[in-house]
Amino acid sequence: MKTSDKILLDASSFLFKTQSSKDIDLTNVDNFSYSAVMRQLYKNCNEEQLKLFLKLYLELFNAAVSADLQKPDVVGLQNALVEFSRHYPIKISKSLIKSASITELGSPEDIGHYLANVVNFIMNKISDEKRNKSKVSLKSKLLTLNPNDLSSKNMPNSAAIGQAISFIKNTLYNHNPDFIRRVLDSTIRRI
Repeated sequence: MKTSDKILLDASSFLFKTQSSKDIDLTNVDNFSYSAVMRQLYKNCNEEQLKLFLKLYLELFNAAVSADLQKPDVVGLQNALVEFSRHYPIKISKSLIKSASITELGSPEDIGHYLANVVNFIMNKISDEKRNKSKVSLKSKLLTLNPNDLSSKNMPNSAAIGQAISFIKNTLYNHNPDFIRRVLDSTIRRI
C-alpha cells in the first residue's frame, strides 16, 4: 500500500471514529414524529447510521403492527430510538421525551381504564368488608385533585423511583418469598 493511500485510510478512519463517537444531536426535533426525527438524523448522521436507524424502525414498526398495538408508528419510533442509542450515543431534549411519553399513554379514556385496573388490583389487598368504603373514599379524594396543579408539577427522579418501589412492594405483599423473588427478577430484566 502506498504511503499516501495509508494516510488517507488513517485519516478517513479517524474521521469516521470521531463522527461515530460524537453524540447525535436530536435536541432540535420539534415534535415526536417519524418525519421530525428523520430530518434531524439526516442533518446529524452518516449514511451507515441512517441505514441502521431505518432498518431498526422498519423492524420495530412491523412488529408493533403485527402485535396490533395502538399507534404502531409511535411505538416503532420510540423503540427504534432506544435500540439506535445502544449503537450510537444520542442527545434528546426532555420535552421530546415527555411528549413521547404522553403519546404512548393513549387517550384519556384508555389511561383511566388502565389506572383503574391498577387501583383495583392494589385494593384487592383490602378485605371485602372494607374495600367498598375504601373505594368511595379514594374516589372522593381523586375528585378533589386539581388538574392545574398536577399539570404544572415535575416529579423529581428520586420521587419517581420511590413511587415505583412502593408500587412493587404493595403489589407483592403477602406472597410466597420464592414467587416474589421470581417476580422481582423478571421485573429487573425488563426495566
